[in-house]
Amino acid sequence: MKKRRKIWITVCFLLALWGCQQEEEKEEKKDPQEEFYAYEIYMDEQGEEAVCIQKYLGNELEVRVPEELEEKPVRKLGEEVFEAVYEVILPDSLYEIGEEAFFGSTVKKVHMGEGIKKIGQSAFKDCYLLEEVRTPHSQEGLSSLPHSIEEIGAEAFRDCWSLRGMELPKNVLRISSYAFSKCIQLEKVIIHEQTEEVEYAAFSGCFNLKEVEIKGEGLKRVGTTSFEDCPLLKTVPLPPGAVYEEGF
Repeated sequence: MKKRRKIWITVCFLLALWGCQQEEEKEEKKDPQEEFYAYEIYMDEQGEEAVCIQKYLGNELEVRVPEELEEKPVRKLGEEVFEAVYEVILPDSLYEIGEEAFFGSTVKKVHMGEGIKKIGQSAFKDCYLLEEVRTPHSQEGLSSLPHSIEEIGAEAFRDCWSLRGMELPKNVLRISSYAFSKCIQLEKVIIHEQTEEVEYAAFSGCFNLKEVEIKGEGLKRVGTTSFEDCPLLKTVPLPPGAVYEEGF
C-alpha cells in the first residue's frame, strides 16, 4: 500500500513538473513585441482573427509596428495609439488607420505600405511636426499616400503644419471636408483621375499652396471654400464639365 502511494506521489510530481516546463516554454515563445502594445483580437471581414492595436506602450521614438501579434495579422490602429514618437513604420498587413490614431502626436515621419484602405477622421490632425509620409511609390521631396486607400476621413491631416507636398491616392473617390485644411506649409498637391469630388474646405487655409495638379478628367465637383484662404494659388485646372461652388 505504501509502495503504491509512493508511486502515485512520484507520478503527480512528474506531471506537475512537466506542466511547469510547458508554461515556461510558452513564455519563452511569447513574442517580445506583445509587451509594447495594448491590443485586442477581433474577427475581420473575412471572418478571420486579426489584431487592432489600441495603444503603443513603449518609449522608443522610432517604432516599427509588427506584421503580427500572437501569430495574427495586425489589421487596424485604434484611437490615439501614438503620442511621443518621431518616426513610425506601418506594416503591409495594415488595412485601417483609425480615427485620431496619431492625433496631436509628435510624429515627424510615417511609412505606409500599399495595403491600407482607410484613414479615419482626424487620424493625423494637429500633428504639427509631420513632415513626410512615405510609400513605395513616393517621389523625392513629395509625400504620398498609398494608392490602395479608398477613403480619407474628414480632418484627417488638418493642421499638419510641416507637410510640403502631397500626392493623393489613385483609388480615393472623395477628398473629405477639411482633410488638409490649414496645412500651412503645403505647396503642391497631386489629385488623380479616379477622384470625383473635393469636399468643402478640404484645402482651406493652406497659405503656401501654389500648385494643384489634376490628372485626367475624373473630377466632377469642387465644394464650397475648398481652396479658400490659399492666396498663392492662382488657378486650379479643372477638367471639362467639373463644377465648383465658390471653390476658391
